[in-house]
Amino acid sequence: MAVPAVAEAAPPGPDFAPVICERGHQSARFVSKVKSNVITHKKKVSIADGMTGSKSITTTVERSVSASVTFNQSTQISASVVIASLEGAIGLELASNLSQTSTNSQTFNMNFNKPGTYIVFDGVEKASGAWTGSKCNSNGTALVPVSGKATSWAIGHEGSINCASNYRAGSMQAKAKEYC
Repeated sequence: MAVPAVAEAAPPGPDFAPVICERGHQSARFVSKVKSNVITHKKKVSIADGMTGSKSITTTVERSVSASVTFNQSTQISASVVIASLEGAIGLELASNLSQTSTNSQTFNMNFNKPGTYIVFDGVEKASGAWTGSKCNSNGTALVPVSGKATSWAIGHEGSINCASNYRAGSMQAKAKEYC
């Protein structure tokens, strides 16, 4: 009786590369980050004795802020993945639609309770930094490195500050006081 021959297994070739990542998976993490305050609208207002109370103030754009993601090489990942990573790194809910935050003018109704010089303002918290990440190729066989920079902004803050008052360093009010 003849014994059947045992076939040797073929060595793995390029069609049998091991899977090392989930196809299309993208990740980003920030290696440096900065959070700052940006005044987008402002107006200096002087309130004389006897003129306190509610006032309607129209301000103009000081700066405009937009979100952006840049890449240092041709491989790219989703901008929303990068912005989500920046959110986690900076601790703010950030805009991801990449549009500008400002319009040409803005009107505030403010109540001034004492005479003095005020700054009526609107501003945003800006977040930016450098990031690194990776993208899994379409076969799931390699992680492609990717890196770049990103900038975004958080929901705005509006208000007024009295130029004679002191405010906590790094606060939006302290940034507005620079315009007194």
